Amino acid sequence: MIFSDNDSLKISNGYMRVTYLSASAFLFLLFVSATFVHKYNELTKDNFCFTKKILVPTDGSEAAEKEVEKVGDLLAEGGEIIILSVASELTPHQFQSKDDIDKLNQSFLDEAQFNVDKMKAKFDPNLNITTKVLVGFPAETIVGVAEDEDVELIAIASSGKGRVTKFFIGSVAEKVIHSFKKDVLLVH
Repeated sequence: MIFSDNDSLKISNGYMRVTYLSASAFLFLLFVSATFVHKYNELTKDNFCFTKKILVPTDGSEAAEKEVEKVGDLLAEGGEIIILSVASELTPHQFQSKDDIDKLNQSFLDEAQFNVDKMKAKFDPNLNITTKVLVGFPAETIVGVAEDEDVELIAIASSGKGRVTKFFIGSVAEKVIHSFKKDVLLVH
């Protein structure tokens, strides 16, 4: 028996039923948890469902590079990895030079291209990898590409460039998790 029927606690005039785990129940739950972890660690290529198409967004941060370690093992034979970097775009205002803004926008595109090239170089060259650089808002663009490409999984880093950016514009990963209707692998 896991719970005792006689466990109670006297409180002033009445009794309040207290339910707690006995030592045997605790050991049982510990055994079940340990068994699950052990079975999870036994996953191999023979008993794991691999993914045919994975989207891997990158912002060039160290956190994003950790995605590489996880994704290669999840890809099905003949599957495709899509590496995506989303560049920001500034629009000129009344007191700004259009040429200066165009130079900044080009630098954003160049950085995004550098990020996808750098990440692609970290993958096994025998894998089917496509790279994309797009302009837009990161979370919306990531989800849009995932839906357009019919990917089965997005592997995204839990934090990118920094805490200050997250404070002001929110977490891209969080927005992707809430917007994408299929699986998202959050890489820490």
